[in-house]
Amino acid sequence: MLRPIRRDVTLLDHDLPSLQTSAAAAEARHNYKSNLAALAAHQPWVATYARDGFLTAYDPAGHWWGDCSLPKRAGLAMLKQLDLRGVVGCFLAPTHAGQIAAALEKIEQHQAILVIQPDDQEMAFSLACCDFSGEIERHRLWFATGANWAQMIAALFEARRGLPTPGQFIRISATSDDLVNQLIPEAEKAFSDVNTARGKMLDGISSTTRTKPSRRIVVAPSHFRLWDDAGAALAGALAADDVIHLDPDDPAQASAHYRGKSVPRGSPGGRTVFYSGDLMDHAPPDSRLRSKARARRAAARR
Repeated sequence: MLRPIRRDVTLLDHDLPSLQTSAAAAEARHNYKSNLAALAAHQPWVATYARDGFLTAYDPAGHWWGDCSLPKRAGLAMLKQLDLRGVVGCFLAPTHAGQIAAALEKIEQHQAILVIQPDDQEMAFSLACCDFSGEIERHRLWFATGANWAQMIAALFEARRGLPTPGQFIRISATSDDLVNQLIPEAEKAFSDVNTARGKMLDGISSTTRTKPSRRIVVAPSHFRLWDDAGAALAGALAADDVIHLDPDDPAQASAHYRGKSVPRGSPGGRTVFYSGDLMDHAPPDSRLRSKARARRAAARR
């Protein structure tokens, strides 16, 4: 039986990551440390393990954080019917890190979650309760937080043009309907603005004729597949060559804009290598390789 391990902690009491030396950076460090000191003095919490073994805390009143003693298990129960369509889902204001961990467990390895969390304290608490570094490094977890979360979304998708905008929202009963209804319209507008801008970029790419030969491109998944690992073998065989590796298993390389930029139409002299099978669909619509792949699949169904 798990016994609670209680100790006083300070939210994210590590040093602020090093920033450029500027007046803005100095002010950011000052604000960061001042806010943490205020939280520690006026909103203390006590770390403990929940009844399902997940790290959580007691609030100042002595109640379980989020009024839940089984954060991970409750998250799995609330997300039992989660079926993420597309590559990215948008998780609206989860109330515990256990819910984020549960969502990551439910989705496929090539899929990702963008968490919108307008509450800075909830965000800090979530980062203190679970090590998400591996999921962040694999591009499976993204955050837009604080009062300016919508601006963070715009900046994120500008910096990561290979990341598709979310195809659906993920909401749970633990999050208030009022907050969800407030977040959805603003998030939809932010995603729509990103898609509009990317559509214009794609039109420009499609209408541009390249005069220089393009580099070879390998479309190969990076995740191991026991019975179909030809893609990884192909990428490994050509690793020493001057090729572009387009990885369909990486959520940060899955957007139409990224693929259109990587595999442009009308590139005379260029040679493109595609991994066979369903990944032929990553070829441009006017590609002969894609047409041949469709013809073979049609013939197989007859």
